[in-house]
Amino acid sequence: MTVMLRVDSLTKIYGNGSTEAGGVRGASFGAGAGEFLTLLGPSGCGKTTSLRCIAGLEEPSGGEIEINGRVVYSGARHIRVPTAARDLAMVFQSYAIWPHMTVYENVAFPLEARRLGNAEIRRRVESVLAMVGLSGMADRPAPFLSGGQQQRVALARAVIKDAPVLLLDEPLSNLDAKLREEMRAELRDLQRRIGTTAVYVTHDQEEALALSDRIVIMHAGSVVETGTPRQLYFAPRTSFAARFIGQADLWPCRIAGRGEDVITVEAPWGVVHSRCFPDDLGAALSLMIRPEHVEIAPATAPDGGASLTGTVARVTFSGRLAEYEIEVGGALIRAQGTTARLWEPGSKVRLRLPPDRCVIVNGGGEA
Repeated sequence: MTVMLRVDSLTKIYGNGSTEAGGVRGASFGAGAGEFLTLLGPSGCGKTTSLRCIAGLEEPSGGEIEINGRVVYSGARHIRVPTAARDLAMVFQSYAIWPHMTVYENVAFPLEARRLGNAEIRRRVESVLAMVGLSGMADRPAPFLSGGQQQRVALARAVIKDAPVLLLDEPLSNLDAKLREEMRAELRDLQRRIGTTAVYVTHDQEEALALSDRIVIMHAGSVVETGTPRQLYFAPRTSFAARFIGQADLWPCRIAGRGEDVITVEAPWGVVHSRCFPDDLGAALSLMIRPEHVEIAPATAPDGGASLTGTVARVTFSGRLAEYEIEVGGALIRAQGTTARLWEPGSKVRLRLPPDRCVIVNGGGEA
């Protein structure tokens, strides 16, 4: 895959000499042609700062940035290409469309700045407006647009530049939940159709999982882990990634035995088997179990040699799903299931923890 973006050892230190509060320290990642890459992390982790450094809106303190084979920033080589000369487009969180212009004028602006002919501009604007679902709205003043329509205008204005790299800084965060979900699907479809490389910033893990080809998880200015949505959900390598994406319980554990492709793990409430673990096991280990991966059966069900018995301590009913806390060996294990079958408090149950879903990660757990 052709590399369209390369970020190497990116560092941004603010005036107080710290990389805290949005700074970046030694972040490295890249994106291939046509890939949708998401920078994901909590507020202040450095994801937006990284995006702004790529765009040239922030001056890094060190490292190197390459876009489409051209180095646009290098601290060591004293290269600093201005934003306007970088081969990219950007959609801001606030959309940043001009209120005194119509939809057509907003979208046409990048082409007019390049002094293209009027006929060519009109052809391309009409094509892009159709692509984002705004056909027939070219003459509408920007102040008369809904939030979703403004977001589409901002996307159209970015896409029309035909840049190989598209940067998106939480563009859906100002929309209501239903519209946000609709626009998420439209954005992914649009990116696939135009084939551009997208670098997306969000703190919303569900959004990242739904949109991305790969996700870069950031914390405290550093890259913690990178992988596909499925890799990071089913088999994270670090305790931070395990806690940050989805619901997960992490328990301190120790290795009690090894087989050819399975590890026997001793947790505070019992022994289970794991087929999912990093190659570089550290000194402090945690066992990650997601509630939806815990299988609940009657206590009278066959043991099968790989299950635990417990008592339902608490049930939270939410319609489609039920959340359980099940007491096992003095500890509470969370489980989740559909309401096709409900277990009442006090029920004796058997829990099966599939070895492929018992994940060992590096880092301390919590009982």
